[in-house]
Amino acid sequence: MSSSSVDTPDGGPPTARRGARAACPQAELRPSSMVMETSTGPAARDPMACAPSGVPSVSSIHVALPPLDRSAVRASTSQLTGILEHVTALAALESDHEELQGQFRALQGRVGVLEEELTSAYENAAPFVAHCQHAYDMLSGQLQASQLECAEMRSALAQRLENSEEIKDVQQSLDLEKQMRAEETQWFHDQIADFEATLVSARAASNHPSVSGEDLHQVRSERDRALQRAAESDEAAQAWEASSSALETASAQLRHQVEIQEAKVADLQDQLGRSTRSFQRQLDRAHEELDRVRDRTVDAEEQLQQTTAELHQRTQDRDHIATNLRAHRKCQSIFFHVDWESNLLSSHDPQRLRWQQLSRLLPDLNVAPMTFRWIVR
Repeated sequence: MSSSSVDTPDGGPPTARRGARAACPQAELRPSSMVMETSTGPAARDPMACAPSGVPSVSSIHVALPPLDRSAVRASTSQLTGILEHVTALAALESDHEELQGQFRALQGRVGVLEEELTSAYENAAPFVAHCQHAYDMLSGQLQASQLECAEMRSALAQRLENSEEIKDVQQSLDLEKQMRAEETQWFHDQIADFEATLVSARAASNHPSVSGEDLHQVRSERDRALQRAAESDEAAQAWEASSSALETASAQLRHQVEIQEAKVADLQDQLGRSTRSFQRQLDRAHEELDRVRDRTVDAEEQLQQTTAELHQRTQDRDHIATNLRAHRKCQSIFFHVDWESNLLSSHDPQRLRWQQLSRLLPDLNVAPMTFRWIVR
């Protein structure tokens, strides 16, 4: 089959179609008024007259397109470029949204781990805090008991110090008594010496016959009295020496007891000081451990709050991205709906129908009408 006999979609061969277009007057179809203008004449009234004899002819209509508005085309191109950029940005936002969802899940896992660690820290710290509190209470009780014992020892020491003061007073009294006894003894010795001198003189006088018996008797009586006083003085001196030695022995024993008590008090003070320092070190260690546990708890709470705030911010970003994505999908669905209705509807003016549909959808799209006018064209 030759190319001249191939049928076209309008029902006639290409050669006949070109001949009919050349012979018949043309009609214009404008989009604004959609009014067809044709030429008058016999050829227009009878299209078959224009066709050559023996060749079938088909009438045709030539549609004149409106002049192209370059500024509108540029504006529509810029609007389309903006829409494409918006679509690209939405695709990037979708990828960012997926990445943020992954980070959100990772943060959720991290928050769960931190909550488990915090719960475990609380559970592990509770027995330790209870142990520290029990040790603190026990050490406090021991410290109070030691303080009471120390107070008792101090009172005993004060009493011993008072006894030492009494011993000093007794010692001073003893020294004074010794001095007085020494003076009395010296007086007695002087008296004895005088009596001995008197006795010697009496004996010398007794050898002389001139001495009378009365004088001799008087001298003997005085001698006897002096000897009696001397004996009494010796007995008093011996009694005083015995009492002095007993007092010195008692004073020595009392001093020894005071020294022993002072040594015991010093040992007790040393033990109390060592026990107090040991208890204080244990209390300091317990307080340090408690402070470390509290610091770890505060750090964990701050990290949990920071993670919660970051998670809240990521959730807001995700919701914002999801809102934009829903708007983009709604826009795509609207475009698909418009294209679907435009393909289904067939009438004399399909462009006007598509423009009316887009005009009804403009409040939901928030896009410039020039863009849709360019898309419809």
